[in-house]
Amino acid sequence: MPGTKRRGFTLIELLVVIAIIAILVALLLPAVQQAREAARRSSCKNNLKQIALALHNYHDVNNALPPAVNQCYDWSGSLWDHRGCPGYAFRILPYLEQSALYDTISWGLLFEGSSTVNVEQRTAEINVFHCPSDTVLVTEAGSNTWSGLMRNYPVNLGTTDYDQSTLTQNGVSFTHQKGLFEFFNKTVKFRDCTDGLTNTYMVGEIITPDNVNTWTGMGRIHQNMGTGFTAFYTPNSSNQDIIANGYNRIGGESPAQSAIAGNWWDAIVTMRSHHKGGAQVALGDGSVRFISNNIDLGTHHALAGRSDGVVVGEF
Repeated sequence: MPGTKRRGFTLIELLVVIAIIAILVALLLPAVQQAREAARRSSCKNNLKQIALALHNYHDVNNALPPAVNQCYDWSGSLWDHRGCPGYAFRILPYLEQSALYDTISWGLLFEGSSTVNVEQRTAEINVFHCPSDTVLVTEAGSNTWSGLMRNYPVNLGTTDYDQSTLTQNGVSFTHQKGLFEFFNKTVKFRDCTDGLTNTYMVGEIITPDNVNTWTGMGRIHQNMGTGFTAFYTPNSSNQDIIANGYNRIGGESPAQSAIAGNWWDAIVTMRSHHKGGAQVALGDGSVRFISNNIDLGTHHALAGRSDGVVVGEF
């Protein structure tokens, strides 16, 4: 009708609507974030399943698992026993539909940062080796940025350190129990796992540090430090890892821990992840389990050893 006035929103009504929208966003946002993390965790689980299956296929063909690290030679022909040598992930590329990349590898030559060979291979982005919850891009101290073939899924090297030492924790000595993998061209067969594949870790999780020293390599598969984890500490432990030369911020959940500098053979590389409450691991039978940060330490050790004879209960 002529002369009828249209009534608009009052300021109070507008503020009420805005407040309602804000409340709804506040209520829904955590649920959305949880759903996204659940999807990332599921993707991570699938990655571990694929890697475990590839390792089984490798074992079927070669009658043994690949070594955690192969020995290789430098440019002068001198044997290098650790730094810059290729890890297990390169060996299983054909079983992950990456035969084209595998066929271009120059075997026996250095894979470390200053080497001019295998550059494309060591920096290739292969999604199956990357946990989607870990978004850190590795930066080498004072040098290059690394994408890296493998960032997050090391193999099980056993219970204490890389040198298989007898270490003491809380006054209790722990004799090293070997895992499903060993260093320097040493191979393990499934029959060596007398504890049973269903009770033994195969592949676990680590997280990418913010900064990597030249001679370390957590998250860089061409360095031995990025190929294996140890079970001396429980997942995401607040105890500092021990890494050759050390590097910054390697902890799991907040607050992150800095590594203690040490010899590579004294390395303690703990399972860590960005998944709340623990980390995922593929067992020897190919199944994937979520291992709580609060897992009993003795059970954790028993699951890391391939032939310790300890009966494992529920975990």
